Amino acid sequence: MPPELVALNPRLRSLANASEAELLGAVAGGGDARRAAQAEFYSRHVHYLFAVLVKQQHRLRRVVGISAEDL
Repeated sequence: MPPELVALNPRLRSLANASEAELLGAVAGGGDARRAAQAEFYSRHVHYLFAVLVKQQHRLRRVVGISAEDL
């Protein structure tokens, strides 16, 4: 999450320091903190997930039955 947003909002500041389990608990629990917890969890993991998917591109295409030419 962008540091300037975290600095402005105390609730976001606490989420920035939350553990993964706490974030997932907030997401599952619903309420007002759900969206902020989802955003924090996403921002922590989006680069990793993207790298894994790019690395496994050929395998994913094979699973769904398309080739590069079909794209």
